[in-house]
Amino acid sequence: MFKVLLISPRLKPIKTHLNQLKISNQFQFMYASTVNEGIDLAIDFNLNLIAFDIDYFKDQLSQIVLDFNQSLIIPPKFIALSSTEHLAFKAFQLGFYAYFLQPFNALDFKKLALRLKHDSPDLIAETKLCLQSHKDFQYINTNEILFLKADSNTTDIYLKNDKIVTAYKTLKVFEENLPKNFTRIHRSYIINKNHISRINFGKQRCTLLGTVIKIPFSKSFKPAIHHINQQLSGFALSALN
Repeated sequence: MFKVLLISPRLKPIKTHLNQLKISNQFQFMYASTVNEGIDLAIDFNLNLIAFDIDYFKDQLSQIVLDFNQSLIIPPKFIALSSTEHLAFKAFQLGFYAYFLQPFNALDFKKLALRLKHDSPDLIAETKLCLQSHKDFQYINTNEILFLKADSNTTDIYLKNDKIVTAYKTLKVFEENLPKNFTRIHRSYIINKNHISRINFGKQRCTLLGTVIKIPFSKSFKPAIHHINQQLSGFALSALN
């Protein structure tokens, strides 16, 4: 799977269209509405595939490419999204890897995945989270994360080894960008459903595997809990006491 950061001021219709294409087995998308927000996410989540709506940034293309190249350790590959062919020459002059005409289709992304697997197999996403503080970079395997807890404008990340890491990002940033096995179940909590061992709907608590930790979920997030329950149940046997 490849991780792609998509930057556009009109994210809602693009998200809707991408969901309809059903390409989530090949690409995981993260989203930003501004270039600065995009650079911030690219640094935090170690992203090297950057797609953006060049119709909205056509007068800033050179500067945007320069800003990303100077901000990331590994120069990213850029993918242009446009409603016209007129900007293709300029994009390829700047070294863009691909140029998609909107509305793009699933075949566009299948071809892109094949090219990337051949040209840059190192870009196949590992589920690692990069936390940056000044010049200090810390990498966390997302499989090691049990849950995340909001603490004002920071987030505490609880790991399997009993370690707690504090990130200077809000819980909402992680909610929007972590893999699909992470679900927000409370105003203050995101849980890794792969580590859930029990859901108690009466007490509104989730218990985590190999721990005594119980994470609360709130009524407003009950649909998310029911969805997790359905996914985890599989072939379930009911026992009557």
